[in-house]
Amino acid sequence: MEAAELLSEAERHAAVTTLCAWAEDLMETQVAVGYEYIAAGGPDARDRWLLRFEGIDREYITIWFTLDQRTLQYETQFMPCLEGNETPVLSYLMKRNAHLRAMAFAIGPEEAIYLMGRISARSLSSDTLDDLAGLMLAYVEDHFATAMALAFPGKYRRRKA
Repeated sequence: MEAAELLSEAERHAAVTTLCAWAEDLMETQVAVGYEYIAAGGPDARDRWLLRFEGIDREYITIWFTLDQRTLQYETQFMPCLEGNETPVLSYLMKRNAHLRAMAFAIGPEEAIYLMGRISARSLSSDTLDDLAGLMLAYVEDHFATAMALAFPGKYRRRKA
C-alpha cells in the first residue's frame, strides 16, 4: 500500500478552515459547550481542535481532532486506566470494536482507554466531521456505563439524567 501524499499548503489551509468553521458552528448552535483551536507551530507540528460536549452517563465528552501531514486523527478518552478487572473490560470493548464504524477502542499512552480513529485529511468536510463526532458521542454513551460497571464493580454509579 502506498503512503498518501503530503497535503499541499492550500489543502492544509482548506482543512484548517473547514474544521474551524465546523467547530464554530457547533458553538453557535450550542451543540458543543466548549471549543479550542491550537495552531501548528513549525513544519512538522500538528493543528489540534478540542471540542467539549455534554454527555448523559458522562458529564462531558471531549473530542480531540489532530490534523497532521496526511490524516485527521480523532479521539476521546473513554475511561481511566484500569485498576483491575482488565479481562472482562477489555473483552467487552474488543467485542464492541467489531460493530464500530470509523473508530475503535484502544489503550492510550497513559494506559487509559480511548476511542479513536483516523481518516485521510483529503476527505474532510463538515458532513464527515458531523458523522465522526456523532458516532463518537453515540459510542461513548452506548458503552461507557457497562465498561465502567465492569471495571469498577460496586464503585461506579450511573449519573441520574
